[in-house]
Formats: sequence, C-alpha cells, structure tokens
Amino acid sequence: SSEVYARLVRRVVTAVIDGYNGACFAYGATGSGKTHTMLGQPQEPGVMPEAVEELMAAALRDDDFDYKFGVSYVEIYNEKVKDLLNPDSQADLEVREDAKHGTHIQGAVELAVGSAAEIME
Repeated sequence: SSEVYARLVRRVVTAVIDGYNGACFAYGATGSGKTHTMLGQPQEPGVMPEAVEELMAAALRDDDFDYKFGVSYVEIYNEKVKDLLNPDSQADLEVREDAKHGTHIQGAVELAVGSAAEIME
C-alpha cells in the first residue's frame, strides 16, 4: 500500500494541497484487495490513512490559511452510489455539478472533522 501511495496517490494529495479537487478510486474484482489497499491495517496503513495524515500535516505547517476538513464516504457498485456514512439513505445517490458546490454527490453525508484520527473513525 505504501508503494501505491508513493507512486500514485501522493501526487493527488499534492494537487489537493495546491487547491485542486482530488479523488482516488480502487477498482477491481471482489476479493482483489481494494479495501486492504485503501484502508490497510494498523501496522501497515493503506492509502487513505496516509493521504489524511499528509493533508493534516500540510495544514498544520501552513499559517497563511485556515483549513476546514469534511469527509464523505461512498461506495460505487454496479453503477449505483451508496452513502456509507448513512446506511438508511437511498441506494442510488446522484453525482451532480453546480457552481456553488462543484462536483458532488447529492444527499451524501459530509461530516466536519478536525484530526486524522477523527477522519479514520
């Protein structure tokens, strides 16, 4: 997972720190290791914990801006978008784009967070 992060995801995180939107997807067959690559284990963190740690560290180093972090967690499976933070939500949320919110998933929960540990809960 650390090699995947170093070779592929770090450049996305760097772009986010520079003000761009970023996303990282894991795609593959059931049982191919997508969840392990994204989440990892406590002794070997996946790309998500590594990205979160790097983003939070960059925010702490930067005195010029006031950073606010929010997190959504969705699953796209068989072309259906599901909000994993709200199991009671409808099973097929819509991806939208508008001037106010940019590209977003309408109806997905977004939680305000203040630390890497809080995000990874």
